Amino acid sequence: MTLQSAVPILLILPGLLNAATVTLGSSANPSVFGQAVTLTATVAPVAATGSVTFYAGPTVMGSRPVSNGQATLTTSLLPFGTSSLQAYYSGDASNAAAKSAAVAQTVTTLPSNGFLPAVNYGVGAYPQAAAMCDCNGDGRPDLVVADGNFGAAGAVSVLLGNADGTFQAAVNVLDFGLGPSSVAVGDFNGDGKTDLAVVNVSSHNASVLLGNGDGTFQSSMILNVGANPRAVAVGDFNGDGKADLAVGNSFDNNVSVLLGKGDGTFQAAVNYGAGTAPQSVAPGDFNGDGKIDLAVANYGPPQGGGGSVSVLLGNGDGTFQSAVNYTAGFAPFEVTAGDLNGDGKADLAIANSGSNNLSVLLGNGDGTFKAAVNYTVAGSPRSVAVGDFNGDGKADLAVASYSGGVTVLSGNGDGTFQSAGNNAAGSAPLAVAVGDFNRDGAADLAVVNYLDGSVSVLLAKTATANPTISAVVNAASSQDGLASGTWIALYGSNLASTTRPWAQSDFVGNNLPTSLDGVTVTINGKPAYMYYVSPTQVNVLAPNDAATGAVTVQLKNAAGASNAFSANKRAVAPAFFAYSQQSGKYAIAQDGSSFALLGPAGLLGAAAATRPAAVGEVITLYATGLGDTSPSYPDGQIIQMPAPLPVLPQVTIGGVTAQVQFAGIIGPGLYQLNVVVPAIPPGDAAVAAIVNGAASPAGIFLFIQ
Repeated sequence: MTLQSAVPILLILPGLLNAATVTLGSSANPSVFGQAVTLTATVAPVAATGSVTFYAGPTVMGSRPVSNGQATLTTSLLPFGTSSLQAYYSGDASNAAAKSAAVAQTVTTLPSNGFLPAVNYGVGAYPQAAAMCDCNGDGRPDLVVADGNFGAAGAVSVLLGNADGTFQAAVNVLDFGLGPSSVAVGDFNGDGKTDLAVVNVSSHNASVLLGNGDGTFQSSMILNVGANPRAVAVGDFNGDGKADLAVGNSFDNNVSVLLGKGDGTFQAAVNYGAGTAPQSVAPGDFNGDGKIDLAVANYGPPQGGGGSVSVLLGNGDGTFQSAVNYTAGFAPFEVTAGDLNGDGKADLAIANSGSNNLSVLLGNGDGTFKAAVNYTVAGSPRSVAVGDFNGDGKADLAVASYSGGVTVLSGNGDGTFQSAGNNAAGSAPLAVAVGDFNRDGAADLAVVNYLDGSVSVLLAKTATANPTISAVVNAASSQDGLASGTWIALYGSNLASTTRPWAQSDFVGNNLPTSLDGVTVTINGKPAYMYYVSPTQVNVLAPNDAATGAVTVQLKNAAGASNAFSANKRAVAPAFFAYSQQSGKYAIAQDGSSFALLGPAGLLGAAAATRPAAVGEVITLYATGLGDTSPSYPDGQIIQMPAPLPVLPQVTIGGVTAQVQFAGIIGPGLYQLNVVVPAIPPGDAAVAAIVNGAASPAGIFLFIQ
């Protein structure tokens, strides 16, 4: 995959600092929803220090330090659709600040067909709102939930994701004011760790908690805002690379803007008028000038009457123009911004709690909006989120309704919508968030339930048919050969909706992953360890199990369970790993001292040089399925130190027994054999290993000079 380059833009301070340039690249463009994407900002001159802040549209993705002319940020939280990515270099004592040109990042969602039944996770009492984050830096989507009844001390619940659609038990962070009503995430001190901002409706203030990077947070800092704050949003409103806050104050009918100092603290709030009783704030660029604007959902008078949506265009320096109000439905509760008709202009969707409908205002691209078009949803809608919930490339809407679960409105691609049904959640849904919680590329939902203190997770049902296993073979030999601790390959159809090997973020400590993108495999009822998934092939490490003979191999993914495939399990199943070239004829081998790759000259083409093996030299061969070591190594663990086999296997090269100097495990399911090449004629020489009477498959060779 190639980096998507952007032409650099200079921000020069004449006569004082050197001009700097920033070029932004993406490791995968287009990418799949939920896929980890690495953004790389290249800063010139290469000696520049400081930090780079990365943006996806109005969202501040985070800040990273510059080292050797580069800063990188990896995220799996890019939103569906096309986002404008940018990178802002902060400058240093010698170099001026600089901003890259925009890179259009396209994120597609894989097909799905509705949602699986909700799975509920307990949080604190009376939860109000939720936000997606990566709170512990493991690359997996997590959830934070603002808990707290009005007038009562509240908390924020942190639910760390396992990346298989499940979450760990909620950990409650208690250091807040009274009645937390909204939570937003950002990096407020530029250390690359997720921080939290929470507004407290009953104590009339906001709390900022700096993250420790492991899912825990430091004690809160209190910020003064307006009266009865109901919503908080994060953005960089003055373009200085530091995260700022916008807070909707319901009693004061205004929005407080607090500009960040970049060290976790904020300047004093500056207030901007909105409509009556603001409930929600959504950043966006509504006039296409590259400056962040604000949309505010105004509930309206408590005695009744129409609510409104206020649009405050940003000046790019942290200040905003006077609000322009647009009519919505009755008692608007939340507004969200997105491109709902695919024209590249930001539109608005508003959940109207008093009129049981949703208002869609299509943007004109100049900061103005067309008249609202309303869509009926379940009773008392409180929250709305944008996503692609069927994988057709068109923006859809999910609406959480206090008395009616979650309604999905499927987009027609032109800014109009049709109902796609209602999904049950918990009691009194109050907020909804979108993410890919099991890494299958489809959009899932998290719903906050006010009355039963829970979060409902609704995983998307992928549109593929149930998986089918047609073959199970040894991953090294591609022949029959299943044993404990052996790498095996499953072949079939609809095995996975994504294609990738494991990544560092899939590991938990030293434990190998047992799920990749929602795909799991069991052998004789025990979880296998997942290395690679694709629609037609899945590679796993067989778990330790004393059983031999016929065992059942089964795969499960979001579409369901596969057939129960019967495979023959052996005590050992030795097989050499081979180069893929020439149909896997030649064993992967290295010179034991120089580590030069061994094989016929030109075997690997331009990728790497190879040379023939020489008689008398020590070579290294690699295999799987050689059995238990002494001492035994814990099942499913990263190998910390090599462990030898209790008895050296017999190895023959060209039919002649070779001296084996070492044989043992060096990695999960990976064995190393150091052998001396015996005196044999030049040319192809068959290689075989015999372990406990079981021989490796024929047809693997070394090339001897």
